[in-house]
Amino acid sequence: MTRLLLAITLAAAPYLAGADTPPLSAGDLAAGAAIFERRCSQCHGLDGVNYKGPYLNGILGRESASVPGWDYSPALRAWQGVWTEDNLRLWLTKPQDLVPGTAMNFGGFRTRTEDRDRVIGFLMAHTP
Repeated sequence: MTRLLLAITLAAAPYLAGADTPPLSAGDLAAGAAIFERRCSQCHGLDGVNYKGPYLNGILGRESASVPGWDYSPALRAWQGVWTEDNLRLWLTKPQDLVPGTAMNFGGFRTRTEDRDRVIGFLMAHTP
C-alpha cells in the first residue's frame, strides 16, 4: 500500500519550476532520487535518522531547525522559517543567500535548476 500512495503522490507532484509547467514525470522523479543519492545522501537520510545532517523526510511544512537532536547553526535557528517549496528552491539554489551564516556545506544547484527541481519533487514524495 505504501508504494501505491507513493505512486499517487509522485503522479500528483507539481513540477516546481513554475505553475505553467507539466507535472513531474516518473523519469523526473527517478532522476530526483538519483540526484539525491549522489548529492545529498552523504549527509541526509530519509529514514528519520540524523546523519551528518538532519533527516529530510517530511521536510515540506516543517519549521526550520526543528529536527529533534540536531544541533543547528545559530543562523538557521535565528531564521525561524518554514520549509516551503519556494524556500527549498532558494535554499537549494544557494543556501547562504537564504540564510547567511548557515553551516551547511553545500554550494547549491546554481546552474542546474532542473536538478534542484527534481530533488524537491523527490523530497515532496517523502512528505506525508
